[in-house]
Amino acid sequence: MQLLITAAGSGTRSGLDGHLRKEILPIYDCREGRLVLRPIIDVIINRYNNLGIRNTVVVLARGDQRTESYLREYFPDVEIVYQERRHGFGDAVLSASDYISGDFILNAGDGLIFNDALLRDFVQMSFSKRGSICLALMEVDDPRRYGVATVEGKAPIYTVLGLEEKPQNPRSNLALMAVYRLSPEIFTELRAVHSNNVELTPSINSLIEKGTPANGMVFSRKEWLSVGVAERYVDVLQNTLEKSSPCL
Repeated sequence: MQLLITAAGSGTRSGLDGHLRKEILPIYDCREGRLVLRPIIDVIINRYNNLGIRNTVVVLARGDQRTESYLREYFPDVEIVYQERRHGFGDAVLSASDYISGDFILNAGDGLIFNDALLRDFVQMSFSKRGSICLALMEVDDPRRYGVATVEGKAPIYTVLGLEEKPQNPRSNLALMAVYRLSPEIFTELRAVHSNNVELTPSINSLIEKGTPANGMVFSRKEWLSVGVAERYVDVLQNTLEKSSPCL
């Protein structure tokens, strides 16, 4: 199984104003018994590597020399590809289609499930549910701001009946984390989108409507850490410092 990380967004909410890419923002982590600060993209790659997923593709924006230089120095085996146009999250995923040969886990470059045990649970589900879509979900207060899943069944793994992108009248409060297990079939759906803004959620929903089974695992909202919003970055640092307490 491959890992695809999308790190090509402009990061307008991050407060960086083009001076730095958000995937390079540091967070605390525990490495070999030491408390360290590492770029969030470094932590994402390292944690999946520890779970046995080492074939990694990263999508960057053209001209992002800082992130590219960091990856080439510290992760020389990572395949780097570029999103040539800023046409949405789905378009960033589609940019990697020539480099994905089978089922893959997709993780946004500015966030992660920081709990190792819970990330392992998702990866294990991804390996066990071959031929299906696997989604990480979280309960949120205002699902209108997210992609939202309708589910049935019982914990820990639900059947996902459908997805909606930022619905005005959500059918549930279960939002999509930016962590997915997908197959190359998703690229066919993304290519069929005739729009300047290619969203991933409707394309996944199209596969579900065509009969592809989908499963969802629900996590606590606090387990998802993202550096995408400037006002919350100090909270992310504090959270990762506390969760790295074995090193303190």
